[in-house]
Amino acid sequence: GALVVRSIIDQDVEIGADARIGGDGDIALVGGQSKLPKGTVVRPGGRYPEPEESSDQT
Repeated sequence: GALVVRSIIDQDVEIGADARIGGDGDIALVGGQSKLPKGTVVRPGGRYPEPEESSDQT
């Protein structure tokens, strides 16, 4: 099974077997309707999916 610690998981998220989400420290965030494949790791304070970087170049 998966290990989920100190995390906020949105509704309709599918977590694959052997996934590791969160841990000691900051809360991990997993966005709505995400599908985390088997073995995915979201570290403490991490987000899934990763937020998009701003492509604003002036």
